[in-house]
Amino acid sequence: MSDDGRKSEDLLRFFKEREKELECLYKVEDILRRHDADLDDVVKGVIDVIPSGWQFPDICRVKITIGTYSYQSSNFEVTPWVQQADIIVQEKKAGEISIYYAREMPLSDEGPFLKQEKRLLETIAGRLGGFILQGRMEAVIREETV
Repeated sequence: MSDDGRKSEDLLRFFKEREKELECLYKVEDILRRHDADLDDVVKGVIDVIPSGWQFPDICRVKITIGTYSYQSSNFEVTPWVQQADIIVQEKKAGEISIYYAREMPLSDEGPFLKQEKRLLETIAGRLGGFILQGRMEAVIREETV
């Protein structure tokens, strides 16, 4: 294969990965837009969607911890190949999202993970933190109006 062909192939792979990440983020946003949804249902929905945005979705496992509650994808297992982001609510750590690969994959930017995946993970964690904060604020408002 010529250098031009390889460059075109690499560029196509790059854009396909960005497309997957965007679609994942759109799906997460759709889940978080349901303001009346139960936090458990939202977290489970986010767990189901996250692998679709990663380079190797078939071996991607997700764990989300919020306070004392822990949620995880089916076939979840802790492995050495992990990427994590804190869920921050009102400047305090409220939980964490962990992405694991079930088996070793080729090295990339951050272990087997792409730097864009880290950014996506941090964005999802931030959006989930915002959802939690909104739920807390709505609960306070409901208490005050009773």
